[in-house]
Amino acid sequence: MKFARNHLVQTGAVIIGLLVLLALTAPLLNRMQVLKEPIHQDQKGLDEDGMPLPPGGAFLLGTDNLGRDVLSRVIYGARVSLTVGIAAMLTATLIGGTIGLLAGYYGGKIDLGLMRFTEMGMTIPAILLAIAFAALMDGKTIHLHPAWLP
Repeated sequence: MKFARNHLVQTGAVIIGLLVLLALTAPLLNRMQVLKEPIHQDQKGLDEDGMPLPPGGAFLLGTDNLGRDVLSRVIYGARVSLTVGIAAMLTATLIGGTIGLLAGYYGGKIDLGLMRFTEMGMTIPAILLAIAFAALMDGKTIHLHPAWLP
């Protein structure tokens, strides 16, 4: 396992692991007041001229133009990103596995039809597909964050 002994791989795994751990424990860290509420606008997050504070001190990554803590916003944003990424991966695995199993089990014309349909789907650029889904949404909100996850 030469790959696992590589220092860059180990460093990347530690960074990703810490980000996942922070994302999963964000509400707990907020209750313990280690993290600030990501939507809380804080006057202490702005200087005398109303400008955002630079990184350091009480705000490790600084503040945005409304005085909100950038670190807490990044950690809470990681929760959404991880949820969307895992949901997309599971959906693609389920659909791809089902199509592959059907094509492999039945073979023949069903295999040929499923594979041609898959190839047609792969020719559509992802950005056009995203635009089409955005048009279908028509301002509706989809809650991707599971209700059971605090």
